Amino acid sequence: MMTTDFRQTSLDNWSERIAELASGPDDTALLEECEIKEIGDGNLNDVHRLSRKGDEGMSLIKKHAPPYIKCLGPDYPLSTSRSKLEYHALESFYTYAPGSVPKVYGHNAQRCSFFMEDLKGYGVMKKQLIEGELNLEAAMKIVQFISDVHRKTTVLSLGEQEFLQLKKGFENTEMVSLARDYIFTKPFTRGDPTNRCSPEVTDHLSVIYDDAKVLENATELRTIFLEKKDCLLHGDLHTGSIMTKGSDAKMIDLEFAFVGPMGFDIALLLANYLFSYHAHRCSRAKDGQNFHHRVHEVVLRSISGYFGDAESRISRSEFETLLREVAGFTGCELVRRIIGAAHVEDLDGNPDAEITCLKLGATLISGYETVSSLDGIQRILGL
Repeated sequence: MMTTDFRQTSLDNWSERIAELASGPDDTALLEECEIKEIGDGNLNDVHRLSRKGDEGMSLIKKHAPPYIKCLGPDYPLSTSRSKLEYHALESFYTYAPGSVPKVYGHNAQRCSFFMEDLKGYGVMKKQLIEGELNLEAAMKIVQFISDVHRKTTVLSLGEQEFLQLKKGFENTEMVSLARDYIFTKPFTRGDPTNRCSPEVTDHLSVIYDDAKVLENATELRTIFLEKKDCLLHGDLHTGSIMTKGSDAKMIDLEFAFVGPMGFDIALLLANYLFSYHAHRCSRAKDGQNFHHRVHEVVLRSISGYFGDAESRISRSEFETLLREVAGFTGCELVRRIIGAAHVEDLDGNPDAEITCLKLGATLISGYETVSSLDGIQRILGL
């Protein structure tokens, strides 16, 4: 045990020193000390692993924010201020829910970069789900982490003054606007140039564009997303933003963190579990282990875990509002990942699952106002 503690202390000290070296005018010092390798396939940022020469056990992650949306290119500019805010978000999540995110070591404002713990040995949950891997205990840790952060960052927990400071520190205007556009607006705008979908889905777009209730409710949900300020959120909690190792789990990619509606995080998570559930259920390849049943169990447990915690601390009317908003936000996430700019690889080459998720999204959006109980949200999710 003492050896492990010593090793961790050495790693922390080395990581802090490398973060300081990186504040220099160029990368000369880093290149003398480290091997640098690009990793990751994120939509927004560049990610590199810095390993100590001669000792790969000593490593950390550098995350850099280019001045544009990486997956769309330089024609789509984006402020680099998201780097500083994500660093601050990681610090906050680490405080409110210890162990929920990687440890951070330093931020370089001039280079729009920060440094954090290397989660070696962890895998991205999205890729694990595609491969038919899922640890129930790890999944439930994520639910507990977001419940803890949400509970500890309400105005009731913090008091009015500290809550006002929290809102100011996480205004995150540009990233919130990005979510507004690419989750709640563009996918519901027929002919928007950033939208794209598979040929098989094209024949089913009427469930969105020819349904006035879907379009009206999507606009209502966009307003709730923009105006409601309940607690601190991860802001982009999908299975690609979660890393697990056995029964342990951590959240990454907090550049969308902001103070907003409590139900948004769990809604995005549920939607992305549903992509996996329907992808495996509809797969033409025979799944001898019936993996979709395991994902189904995680969805149900995530619902009972998150809402069970919330029900114990908010009023009945607030609880029913939370249920409705989760249903609606889940629907918007389902729709935008099928016909918007950012898709999910879970559904690649699986048009039956795409169409199922699109129709489910439309049902959730058009009927979200009718949900008032845990049984009701399970029914409308088709569980």
